[in-house]
Amino acid sequence: MKKAISVILSIAMLASVFALQAMAEDRVFIVDFVTASWTVDGVAVTATVEGKDLQAGPVELRDFDAIRLTGFDGGRMVARVFAEDGFSAVLEPNGDNEVSLGRPVDPNVNLPGVLRFEVVKWEGPGEGPHDDPGEEPHEGPGGEPQDRVFTVDFVTASWTVDGVAVTATVEGKDLQAGPVELRDFDAIRLNGFDGGRMVARVFAEDGFSAVLEPNGDNEVSLGRPVDRNTHLPDTLRFVVEAGSQGGPGEEPGGPGEEPGDRKFSVDFGAAAWTVNGVELTVVMWGRDRMDGIVEIEEHDLVRVNNLDPATMQVRVYAEDGFSALLVPNENNEVSLYNRADPDLHLPDALRFVVEAKPKEEPGEDFLPGDVDGNGKIESADARLALRISVGLEPEMGKGTRAYHAADVTELEKGVVTSADARLILRRSVGYADPEYGV
Repeated sequence: MKKAISVILSIAMLASVFALQAMAEDRVFIVDFVTASWTVDGVAVTATVEGKDLQAGPVELRDFDAIRLTGFDGGRMVARVFAEDGFSAVLEPNGDNEVSLGRPVDPNVNLPGVLRFEVVKWEGPGEGPHDDPGEEPHEGPGGEPQDRVFTVDFVTASWTVDGVAVTATVEGKDLQAGPVELRDFDAIRLNGFDGGRMVARVFAEDGFSAVLEPNGDNEVSLGRPVDRNTHLPDTLRFVVEAGSQGGPGEEPGGPGEEPGDRKFSVDFGAAAWTVNGVELTVVMWGRDRMDGIVEIEEHDLVRVNNLDPATMQVRVYAEDGFSALLVPNENNEVSLYNRADPDLHLPDALRFVVEAKPKEEPGEDFLPGDVDGNGKIESADARLALRISVGLEPEMGKGTRAYHAADVTELEKGVVTSADARLILRRSVGYADPEYGV
């Protein structure tokens, strides 16, 4: 009996030893460091792990393999790992600027087996991710490390690329209601997207542009630009357009190009025009001169000094008769991307011109107050007249049929004002006004 008990105890002790050994074994992760170098606020940061070539592709790391970060500043940077499904966790650095997968800031987080590693600027509140020794980064609801928040405009959240309709959806967001707030790893699902011939891009008014990397489910996120060293601004516009993602490790657009941005040879001539007696010139950030043939990219912004969108238009054309109007923004800047007909495919060689808008004379059936030309006077015409009066409808400027239709009062003939909009609104609900003459 004693011998049996002794055998049972021995087996139990061996089982405990094996269990402890199993618990002591480190987990093994597959981690992609991409280039293993980042630039954060102008500071170069590199990652090294003893015995590993981090630039050769994904490597296997155990929980507590030390990842040394040279150039890392824990006061304004964070080391982060993330996964395709949107998982994200910040790692806690030690005093030697080393991090490991076994020391996330949130000790309760369970890291998936396949990860991507990056060093990014700290974007949370306070002085830095670690205001005091041992203090964790500021957290959002639920104790998760706080993601950056962006304001993103999807416009209609639908695009047509090479005849294929593509739409964007984000769970819990109405993308067509105007700009929405998104976090780094909110999944943007692209229905109809073909990564072989399309790219998802975000860009900003200052000319910033970045292509986002899709996962296998045709989802992209702001936390996964193709170029991991890219720092996205807070306010962005989102678009899906024709382009190629390239092969593994290759950025869209080919070597030396901004991902996915086509390059064009544009002839600006003397880069000066006189339109309606007004002298106009063009300038572009980073260029000393614009005369002659200039190589520009689709999203490059060209400012047209002294442009009057109500009476002038910007156009590009080609020798074969191709022609496209470019739509200026509120700063009188145009780009080849923002054209009046987005479905037009631009040739590689173009000429750039600023010219007077063709005058549109009202026909015999011209009806004062019928701004949209549908044969009726409605509240929509009043809204259009008001927009024309403050310059929000550049395609309906002086000389156009719409402008003539909106100019209904005798108080300031030849100029559309809010008084015209008021009279059109009164006429739309049945009030007669002698100014109409109808």
